[in-house]
Amino acid sequence: MYRIVLVSSKPAFFSALAQALQTDTGMSVEWVASGEEALTSIKRAAPDLMILDEKSEETPDFALARNIILHDALINVVMVSRLPEKEFHESAEGLGILLQLPPQPGPREVETLLARLTLHAGSIENGGR
Repeated sequence: MYRIVLVSSKPAFFSALAQALQTDTGMSVEWVASGEEALTSIKRAAPDLMILDEKSEETPDFALARNIILHDALINVVMVSRLPEKEFHESAEGLGILLQLPPQPGPREVETLLARLTLHAGSIENGGR
């Protein structure tokens, strides 16, 4: 079973995503409200996936993503961002971000996320990363 940590101070924005993940896949979803809580949860037990919300319509927290990767490079990180795709990609370069999600992701984004996780897991099993 995958353990997912959602990092957001606005859990209502992720209710559709969390419900779809738990219902359709049986994944374990845990909520934390801050980057500090996210790093603490990693120290307790590393999740398989962390979904990072952007902060109050600001740019995504790339520093938090970097800290997560430094703590455990095997944690998949997905970020919510309003940035245009090219700008997001340039800002996230080298962080190994698995996917960019739109604000208030829903069932369609869950399908995309699950497909990406499946593809990523397959590449790890075949010796890649």
